[in-house]
Amino acid sequence: MTEANFRYLTDVSAAVDALRSHAERMLELNEQICAIQVVETSSNGAATVIVDGEGRLVDIRLSHGISRLTPTEFGQCLVDTSRAAARRAVEKQAALVAAFNDTDADSSNSS
Repeated sequence: MTEANFRYLTDVSAAVDALRSHAERMLELNEQICAIQVVETSSNGAATVIVDGEGRLVDIRLSHGISRLTPTEFGQCLVDTSRAAARRAVEKQAALVAAFNDTDADSSNSS
């Protein structure tokens, strides 16, 4: 093999190493997103909702305060509290993705 061919093998090895590193970081990002749980309690304390890193409902906890709410108020309480929790979860997810992308940009700029 000529010297140019050996250099090509080094470039391929570096590319494979970079891809492997990127894949490992993506798995880590996924684990971080899966670990997100946001707990949000309504302003009146009647409902607490828990959502995951994608804003999906995981649990609802109700206090005795719900007995003072009309069905419409209760429904609105759940919707508002769930929406607030989902918004916070998505914000956390977005921050993780932004940090991932910033690190990716930094590493590609230094190459």
